[in-house]
Amino acid sequence: WRVATKRRSPESVFRTLRPLYSANVHSPLITGESFMVYFEGEIRPGDSEDAIRLALGFVAGEDGASKMPGCERWSLGIQCSEGRLFVNGNVVESVHTGAFEPGQQLGIGLNYAVSNGIQPLEDNGISTDSPSSIDIEVFITRDGKKIGGWKLCDHLKESEGLSFEGLDGQHDLYAAVGTLGEANVDILFDEKDWLFEDNLR
Repeated sequence: WRVATKRRSPESVFRTLRPLYSANVHSPLITGESFMVYFEGEIRPGDSEDAIRLALGFVAGEDGASKMPGCERWSLGIQCSEGRLFVNGNVVESVHTGAFEPGQQLGIGLNYAVSNGIQPLEDNGISTDSPSSIDIEVFITRDGKKIGGWKLCDHLKESEGLSFEGLDGQHDLYAAVGTLGEANVDILFDEKDWLFEDNLR
């Protein structure tokens, strides 16, 4: 689908109605297998010369989002104007991909995998493992090429105040697009439309 806003449009968030990741279906603690949630956005030219105020990312849970993904709790997102990654209202200082421009195709994904030595849930769904039993990697692509991947648990150790609450694999995850001012982007959920091919599903 296409998201198009005008130059003076207020901050807006558009999210999918259905989750791309279901904790009850896709969790590695249940399946024993890795799962990737991912989508791309093709940035289209606009009429304004202002920096593109666009963010792509994910929000957890069923509550509505009011800010760009990554700028509030239970969300994560990459902001196109500077290429900065935000998680639960905090910027990840060590991540800076550079700005994304019109004509480029941006992708953002999360890889969920069982931590080493952790067994998946039994058939009765009982497990003593904590949410940290799932390894989580966030990665960014530009025109189909992976330009960075980061383990969220590593950044938790390095950044005081940073958390991945809601993004730990224990909650449903929805794709989200945030805009402020003019933005024009085609959102691509179908694998056949992606430039990135190294998917894990």
